[in-house]
Amino acid sequence: MPEPREGESKDDFVTRCMGDAEAISDFPDVDRRVAACNGIFETFVTNARNPADEPVWNVKLTAHMSGLVHRKMVDGEEHLVIPAVMALVGVMNDVMFSAEELKKFPDAWNGRPLPVGHPVDGHGNNVSCNTPEILEKTVGQVFNARFFGNKLMCELWINIRKCKEHRPDIIDRLEANEMLEISTAMFIEERTEKGVFAGA
Repeated sequence: MPEPREGESKDDFVTRCMGDAEAISDFPDVDRRVAACNGIFETFVTNARNPADEPVWNVKLTAHMSGLVHRKMVDGEEHLVIPAVMALVGVMNDVMFSAEELKKFPDAWNGRPLPVGHPVDGHGNNVSCNTPEILEKTVGQVFNARFFGNKLMCELWINIRKCKEHRPDIIDRLEANEMLEISTAMFIEERTEKGVFAGA
């Protein structure tokens, strides 16, 4: 997705963004693309005014992104589709995730299940979602996973009926553009080595 240039007006940026090949690919629906382009510009303005703050895209859906939240039918079930950032280049839980690692296999995320909360077994131990017992409690799947910039992005396809059975408040909160954080779980191979990231 394009980024605003120094001194570029909002109208000029949105016009350029609407014709951008990546924007067209990610958001073929014109209304959603308009919302995305406006949201990108407003996010950069916000970050420019508050440079110490974490970028808005990293942590929440904001009101100006509301056009990206929409409903779709899959197998006769209505789903709420929302954009999300699963991971950023940087250090998470004391592990460094590089761009090279995050962009290797984004397609592997497609179809992964969405639990509500961290899945655990009967003894409180963290477990994978890919078990019959846990899958019964999941509320949707990950689709359209991709890497660009420094973000591993996706769409969360949330089965509205199932979500309301487990956490009826979530759909209302998402459609009201309330801030919701997500936790991304993955199997990793760690190696220990010294390095510097962002000067630290």
